[in-house]
This record gives sequence, C-alpha cells and structure tokens, in this order.
Amino acid sequence: MKTNGYVLALCLLVAVFALAACQAPGPVFAGQSFNDRAAQGYAAVAAVHSMSATLLDGHVIGSKDAENVVQQADIARDGIDIAKGLTGQAAETRLDVALLALQAAKSYLCQQQPTNPNCVR
Repeated sequence: MKTNGYVLALCLLVAVFALAACQAPGPVFAGQSFNDRAAQGYAAVAAVHSMSATLLDGHVIGSKDAENVVQQADIARDGIDIAKGLTGQAAETRLDVALLALQAAKSYLCQQQPTNPNCVR
C-alpha cells in the first residue's frame, strides 16, 4: 500500500504540535503584547515563504513539500487574522495555535537547512 506524502507530513506536524504543546506551558512569544505576537507571526509567515523558496531552489526539498509548507503558513496567517477579530482568551488561544503551527513549519524547514539565517539563533 502506497503512503501519501501529505499523510506523513500531517502526522509529522501533529507530532510536532504535541511536543510543542508539552514543552510550551505559556503562550508563544510569552511576555509580549498580543499585537507584538501577531506581528511576530506575520514575520514568521514571510520567513517560512522565503525559506521554502530557498530550499526549493536549492533542490533541498521538492515542490510538493514546499507547496505544503507554504499552505500551512498561509493557514496560520489566516488564523492570526481570525485571532485579531476575537477578544479575550479566545483571541489569545487562536493566536497561540497559529504561532505553534508556524513554529512547527519553521522547525521542519530548519531541519532541512540548519544554516539558514532564519534558523540560526
């Protein structure tokens, strides 16, 4: 039976979310305001887009993989937009979910090319 690459990517993403949830007791970018965290999220979306293009151009990842990661970043960006329209804890939680998704996508890309400037701390 053939295994679909998207199913494997989704399983990997779920596993990363589970690990991130266990390791992140507070909000992503804790200590920053909601608007600062949203701005960091939008910057992360741009970084994921850029990293995907760089890795695709360098033949490090395939086109379907790059497309999938970009789609994940776009969905996370939509989540940030939704969070900005909410209030209170619902807004915070929705933003955290979007930021965790972006962390997972960026982490995956950094595993492919750890020397990428977006990965070096």
